[in-house]
Amino acid sequence: MAHASKDGVDKFMLHIKKAVNLRIEADRLTRWHRKMDGAELREESDKMLRDAEYMVYELIDGAVERSKN
Repeated sequence: MAHASKDGVDKFMLHIKKAVNLRIEADRLTRWHRKMDGAELREESDKMLRDAEYMVYELIDGAVERSKN
């Protein structure tokens, strides 16, 4: 039986994985002196991490609501 929050956690983890991969790619590109591309990827990585943070708050809010019922 799957946990009630499994879809939310999976979605959250996908954002974390994408953010980490973007940061790795940004660092690799920066080393190759393509700083503009690296900066854009770092920016996207930061956005993904912020999105993941908001997802955590939504998961917590959902858990609190379920516990009240």
